[in-house]
Amino acid sequence: STAPKIRAWLQLIRLPNLLTVPGDPLAGACLALALQGSGRLAPAWPAALVALCLYTSGLLLNDCCDLKQDRQQRPDRPLPSAAIPLTHAIGVAILLMVMALALAFAIQPGTAAVAAVLTVMILLYNLLLKEIPVLGSLAMGLCRGLSFLLGATAVGTPAIPTGALLGVAITLTLYIAA
Repeated sequence: STAPKIRAWLQLIRLPNLLTVPGDPLAGACLALALQGSGRLAPAWPAALVALCLYTSGLLLNDCCDLKQDRQQRPDRPLPSAAIPLTHAIGVAILLMVMALALAFAIQPGTAAVAAVLTVMILLYNLLLKEIPVLGSLAMGLCRGLSFLLGATAVGTPAIPTGALLGVAITLTLYIAA
C-alpha cells in the first residue's frame, strides 16, 4: 500500500525537523539586507530550498551510514526494517544534493560556493567525522553556519563574509557544536 511507504519516507526525512531548516538562510539574508541597507529578500527563498534539500540529503545519508547500528538498536526505522530500500535512500540523497547545487548555482556564484562547501561538510560529517567527538560536533555546527551564509550570499553578500555576518555564522557554528 502507498500510505505505509509515505509514512516510512516521512519518518526517514524527519518531517517535523524540516520546519526549522529555512530559518538559518532566511536569517542570514535578513541580516545581510539590514547591513547592506537595501535589497530584496526574494532570492533568499530559493536559498532556503537549497538548505532544505541539503539537510534532507544529510539525514538520508546519516541513516544509510548508520544502518548496521540501527539494525541492532532501532530495527523499526525505515531502512533497517526494509520499509525503504537502502539504494532508494542513497539515490534520493544524491538527487537532492545535485538539485541543491544546481539551484544554488542558478541563484548566484557565491551561493553555489557556499552550497558546495556545505555539501562537502555533510559528506565529511556522515562518512568520517560524526564518531569523532569534537570534530563531529564542529562539522555539525559548521553545517548550520554555512546554511546561514546560504541566505546571505543569495542576497548579494560575498561567499567569504566579513564583520557581523561572519561573527553570526561563527557564533551559530559554535553554539550548535557545543
